[in-house]
Amino acid sequence: MDEFTLNSDAMRRTEDPNASRLAKALDGFSVDVDSLTPVEWDRIIGDFDDLNLFQTASFADGLRGEACMSHLLLRRDGIPVAGARVAIMKPPGFPFGVAYVKHGPFWRRSGLAPDQRIYEAIVAAIVGEYGGRRGHLITISPRPHPQFRPLEENLLHDAGFVAQSRLKRPITFFLVNTGLGEKALRASLSQSWRHNLKQAERHQIEICFRKPADGLPDFLALHDAMIARKKFIDREPLHVLPRMFTQLPASCCQIVTASHQGEVVAGAVIILAGDVAYYLYGASADAALELRAGYALHWRIAGWIAEQGIGWYDLGDGFGNLRQFKHGFVGKAGAALTATEFDCALTPQARLLGVAIYSARSSVGTLRSWQRWLYKTTARLRAAQDS
Repeated sequence: MDEFTLNSDAMRRTEDPNASRLAKALDGFSVDVDSLTPVEWDRIIGDFDDLNLFQTASFADGLRGEACMSHLLLRRDGIPVAGARVAIMKPPGFPFGVAYVKHGPFWRRSGLAPDQRIYEAIVAAIVGEYGGRRGHLITISPRPHPQFRPLEENLLHDAGFVAQSRLKRPITFFLVNTGLGEKALRASLSQSWRHNLKQAERHQIEICFRKPADGLPDFLALHDAMIARKKFIDREPLHVLPRMFTQLPASCCQIVTASHQGEVVAGAVIILAGDVAYYLYGASADAALELRAGYALHWRIAGWIAEQGIGWYDLGDGFGNLRQFKHGFVGKAGAALTATEFDCALTPQARLLGVAIYSARSSVGTLRSWQRWLYKTTARLRAAQDS
C-alpha cells in the first residue's frame, strides 16, 4: 500500500466515543501500511531507543510466519517517528480477528526527546487501520520498561483501551539496573547471589564475547546437549537466530560464553535493543552448576552492558530455581514488571470474536502444559526403571 494520510472517516463512523480525538491525534502525520520489505523494516527500527525483538521482522516473522504479520509505520515530514509490527490472528474463513502488538509500538527515535504526542498518534493509526478499516480487536502489550511503561499504559487508557488479565500465570520480566555502577550493583544483589558470585570468581572462569557467526556453533551444541540431558520438550525457536544475526545491525547481537579449563560450560545470546539489553536464550553444561558459571557469566554481561551505556538488562521470565536466580540478580535496585495487555474493540463483533480467540489460545496453552508434565514424568519413570 502506498504512503497515505490516514483517512479518519472509518473511526468517525464507529460508536467509539474516543474516535474524534484519535483522528485528531494524526494531524501532521502520514502512515505506511505493509509497504516495506523485512530488511527495510529492520533497518528503520534500528534507529529507535525502544526497539524490541517482537517488533522486528527477523524475530517476529520467524515466530509466527510472515503471512500472519502486518506492519504500520508513522512518518512526520517524511521521517519515520513510530511504528508497529502486528500479528494478525483470525480463524479460517473469518475476515477479522485479533491484531496483536507485542512489546510495542515503538515511538522513541534515537537522539530525540520522547514526545508523547507521537505515541498518541501511532496508537490512533493502529486503531484506525486495524480496528476501523479491518475490524479487528486490537491488543497492545507495552514493552516492559521501568520508566516508560507507566506512561504508555496511561496513554492507552486515555485512548479507550482496557487492561485485561487473561493469563493463568502472570509473566514477569526481571530487569537488572545496569546504570548503577559496579559497586552499587553488587550491593543491590541478594545475599545468596553475592555468595554464589564470590564462589564463581574463585574458579577463574573465562568469559568471551563472540561474534554470532563464531559463537553460534558452540552455543547450539551446548543447547542441544542441555535439552537431551534435562529431557525438555524444546520449544525455543532457535531457528530464527541466523536470520536475526544477518538482518539486525551487527552491533545488536552477541553470543557470550563461559569456559573453564578450555571447555565451554555456559552460554547466552544477548541482544542490545535501544536502551535495554535482552537475555534471549541460554544453555549450560552439567559442570556449570558446581562452578557457579551462570553467576560469573551474567555478572560480566551486566558489566559489559553498562560499558555500552545501556541502563537495563532484561532477563525475561523464569520458573523455579531460574526465577530465584533472576530475582536475586535484580536485587534491591532492579525492577520486576508483570506483563500487561490492553484491548480496544470498535464493534461488538470484534470483541466477541477476540474473546473466543483468546479462549482457544488459553486451551492450547493448557494442553501444552500437560504435554510438558507428561513428558517429564515419563522420562523420570524410565530413568528409575533403567537404574
